[in-house]
Amino acid sequence: MKSIRIILVIFSSFAYLNTFAQKETITKVPHFKPPVVKVILGDLGADSMVSVQAAAANIPMALKVTDAKGTVYPIESYQFVYTKKGVIKDDQTGKLLPTSTIQGSRFSTSPLPKVWSFNIANSIHPGEELYFFDIVVKDKQGRKFSAPSLKFILK
Repeated sequence: MKSIRIILVIFSSFAYLNTFAQKETITKVPHFKPPVVKVILGDLGADSMVSVQAAAANIPMALKVTDAKGTVYPIESYQFVYTKKGVIKDDQTGKLLPTSTIQGSRFSTSPLPKVWSFNIANSIHPGEELYFFDIVVKDKQGRKFSAPSLKFILK
């Protein structure tokens, strides 16, 4: 008998709380199909091998994201990585061994900050890589979407 009263109190408590609980509303958002866009850095377009001189001339330029109609999309953010080739000396053998290091960061404005573009333009060598990725752009309605990555291998 006592257990029935406890069960009734528990069920009535749930019923009481349920009447005052907020109801969840689900708002349907129309499906957004982002436009097909391309990314350009200065006069460098698709992923490619570029000369050191061309890379040095274009690294201070702004990234530009456009669609087939020529609409320019403002960049919200992107990541940039510079893979730099180098050598290290093996302490045991004394031989020089090839290695690489990366320098990178997330940016919210384009072009790269002047200190970045100056340092990179003056220190790049063949075999190194410049990589712009995780590029987020915004359309006129404020909807964010991803743009393709852009990678240059220096020759």
